[in-house]
Amino acid sequence: MAIFAKLAYDDGASTATLLTLRFLFAAAVLWAIVAVRRRPRPSRRVVIGGAGLGLFGYSLQAGGYFAALNHLDASVTALVLYTYPAMVFVGAVALGREPWSTPKLGALVVTAVGLALVLVGGATGSLNATGLLLAAGAAVAYSTYILVAHTVVADADPFWLTAIVVTGAAISVGSFTLITGQFDTGFGAGAWAALAGLVLISTILAITTFFLGLELVGPSTASIVSAVEPAFTVALAAVIFGETLGAIQLLGGALVLSAVVLLQLRVGRVTSGAAPDHAAPAPAAREVPQHTS
Repeated sequence: MAIFAKLAYDDGASTATLLTLRFLFAAAVLWAIVAVRRRPRPSRRVVIGGAGLGLFGYSLQAGGYFAALNHLDASVTALVLYTYPAMVFVGAVALGREPWSTPKLGALVVTAVGLALVLVGGATGSLNATGLLLAAGAAVAYSTYILVAHTVVADADPFWLTAIVVTGAAISVGSFTLITGQFDTGFGAGAWAALAGLVLISTILAITTFFLGLELVGPSTASIVSAVEPAFTVALAAVIFGETLGAIQLLGGALVLSAVVLLQLRVGRVTSGAAPDHAAPAPAAREVPQHTS
C-alpha cells in the first residue's frame, strides 16, 4: 500500500484526495459485487458495526498512515504501524478473547525482530515527530478496529461487511476532504494508475480476505500473519525504486516469513484437533468466496 501511495504522491496526488477517491471507487465496486452475489442482507448489528468500523476505525487508520508517509520513509512508517499485532494480542488477552499462547507469543517476538531488521535496515530518512505520532495513531486505530471487527464478522458475509466498512470510510474521509477544500484531481496518469492499485489490491482484496482470515483464526493470529506486508513492501521498493536489500534486511525478511510459517503450522494443528484458540463461537457454515490470483 505504501508503494502505491508514494507513486501517487510523486505524480501530484494529495493525501486527502487519494483516500477519498480510493474509498469511493472501492465502495462502488464492492456494492456491485454485493448486487451480483445476491446474498441476504446482514443484520442491523452488522450494519451498525460495519459503518462504525469505517467511519471511526478504518478511516482514522488510513488517514494517519497516509499522512505519515508525507513525513517519514515508507519503511519507518510501516515499522511504526506494524506495532499493532502486539497491541491486538495484548488487547485480545485483556478482553478475555484469547489465552496466552507460547507459540503465538514466540511468533510475535520473531516477527517483531524481523520487521525491525528489515525496516530499520532500509530506513535512510530522519525521524520526524509529526510523522511518528501519525503512524503511532494509525497503529492504535487499527488495533481497535481489529478487536471491534472480531465481534462483528461471525455472522457477516465478507463482501457485505467490506462494502459497509468502505462506504463508512468514504463518507468520513470524503466529508473531511470537501469541508477542508482539499479535493483536487489535477494529477497525472501515474497517480491514477496507483489509485487503481490502491482500490483493487490494497482495499477490496485486502479487507475482504482479512475479514475471512479474522473469522477463521482470530484477531491476533490474523494480525501477526498480515505483518508480512512490510517485508514485501521493502522488496517491491527495491524493484520499483531501485533500492537495494542488504544482508540485515534479508535476514529480517527470513525471520518474518519463518514466524508466519510456524504460526500457520500451529494453526493447522489447532484446527485439526482441539477447538480454535480464540474465544468467539464458531460461525455457522457458509460459502467462503474463492479468490484467484
